[in-house]
Amino acid sequence: MGIFDKLLGKKPGYDQFAQEFIHALQAAGTRDVQHDPAKHSLRIESANATFFLDNAFRDYLAAEPPERSRVIQSYVNSFRGKTQVPTDYTSCKADLLPIVRDPAYYSLARLTLEAGGSDLSKINFVTREIAPGLCAALAHDTPANILNVGVTQLETWNVSFDEAFDQALSNLRDKSDPNKIKELAPGLYVGAWEDYYDTARILLPEMFHRLKLHGDPVVFLPGRSILFVTGAYDADLQAIILKNSFPIHFEEGHALSPNLYVHSDGKWRPFVPPDPVVAAQARSFKYRRDALDYDQQKKSLEEIHKRNNVDVFVAPCQLLQRKDESLFTRALWTNGVDTLLPVTENLVFFVDMKSKEMIEVPWSKAFPIVSPLLEKSPDLVPIRYRAKSFPDAGLLQTLRTLKVN
Repeated sequence: MGIFDKLLGKKPGYDQFAQEFIHALQAAGTRDVQHDPAKHSLRIESANATFFLDNAFRDYLAAEPPERSRVIQSYVNSFRGKTQVPTDYTSCKADLLPIVRDPAYYSLARLTLEAGGSDLSKINFVTREIAPGLCAALAHDTPANILNVGVTQLETWNVSFDEAFDQALSNLRDKSDPNKIKELAPGLYVGAWEDYYDTARILLPEMFHRLKLHGDPVVFLPGRSILFVTGAYDADLQAIILKNSFPIHFEEGHALSPNLYVHSDGKWRPFVPPDPVVAAQARSFKYRRDALDYDQQKKSLEEIHKRNNVDVFVAPCQLLQRKDESLFTRALWTNGVDTLLPVTENLVFFVDMKSKEMIEVPWSKAFPIVSPLLEKSPDLVPIRYRAKSFPDAGLLQTLRTLKVN
């Protein structure tokens, strides 16, 4: 769609920017630079500090090409000194802003650190649920970097999360010009604040109810700085958003949520498109994300289990395609095998190794029957269940009546 091409343009990607940034740091004499492309961050050991590059990348893209090297150099000059969050709440509360994340981001980050043998005692994320699969957190934003605010920092300030979050929300409201929601086509809008807090504006839903929409506001947040808005009854526009968001979510890094959300009765809720074609498109989008997240989770869990001598099978989330080209996910539960199961569209019961009997049942139908045999694993997002024991003959017979044809 031409308007999306115009919106996204042909700007330098993050990888090109990061390479230029690191070269500029090295040219300035900084040699101990560790780059984490997944988190858009740089670790400078000599300063004992980690810097996030979102603000720098934003300003880099906003500048005209001849000015981009100057933008990088200004940030390099700032980064070469150690930056800390002030210990006095009064002096820094004006720099607080809310950020929006997928809860899996925090769970997978913790798991990755644990798998690498890192000390988790200083990891103290604090979040507030917005809707299933979406949460808000706090950030301290300065020209040099964006720092997450956790429990330890709040204790240093002697303020509660709620108090600090209310301040952050007030700051966001003050910098949120409602005219910065750009209309791409009748009934289709995109956030154009270009300050890396576009997605946080879902915390100000009154802005979307003022738009000319067909039905309640539906948002899609494919990346941390991209916010699309349309109406609940605009199936064609929902399909356009999903189709054109694929490269943003899966190829450009810093993905946020694979879900559509609707705001009604004062709350954000996951949105299931009433149009069956668009609903299938939305499911396929989510299943791709699920498969990636479960794969990352599986690798970390296996490393942790190996180090701790834990003998449990971490079942993969299989991403498959039907004849009609729609995607679905499934997991395998084998008789006699201690298993950690992902939540998938279908669940396959491998009954007997000799006969090779397998019973494939939709998760929504199987779970009510086998839930007494499953134990939810704590602190894992996406969710997994520990299979304590395999279904007996009676339950298997019931499951056979529900199997996928």
